[in-house]
Amino acid sequence: MAAAGLSSGNVTSLVTGVKSYMANNPTAMSDADASFATAKTNADRLERLVKSGLGSQGDVNSCATAQQTLATATTARQAILDGLFTTSIQNLSEAQRTALTNIRANASWKLSPEYLVTNRSEASWVQLRDALSTKKIAANLHEDLDSPTQQYLTGIEADTAIAVAKTALATGLGSVTSAWNTGTAQQ
Repeated sequence: MAAAGLSSGNVTSLVTGVKSYMANNPTAMSDADASFATAKTNADRLERLVKSGLGSQGDVNSCATAQQTLATATTARQAILDGLFTTSIQNLSEAQRTALTNIRANASWKLSPEYLVTNRSEASWVQLRDALSTKKIAANLHEDLDSPTQQYLTGIEADTAIAVAKTALATGLGSVTSAWNTGTAQQ
């Protein structure tokens, strides 16, 4: 949230949006989680049984049905999460919504949030991840970072969205964390 430029007031608004959504849909998330967990357990069990060669033809048929049930449960659960996300960010600025949407969409790359505010190709994500790993290794070994990697990272960090996110993260993390902790602690 800090990387997206949220202030403590924005975080309070976001938490209020989450609480409102949950109040209007009190069992939606727990029901979706339970349906997903049941479907996942059943699909995994049948898949292992079929792959082991010990499953009957009925198990093979049930496995296909279980996979379809799991897909439906996954979609339903994602719809709840998407609704929660959309509701919680609706009062933010367009730039903040875009940054949070990108961070959420790019989270699977497991990089610092300032790098997730922009979208890039898979090859570019891999290159960035590798460059950041090289930088970390060089720092751990107390060595200088090689020039091509340093130039690449300098170029990445010169991107306006990343530079803004990096600054926002450095200056706003404390107040955002405090607002989040305060907002989520209140019942």
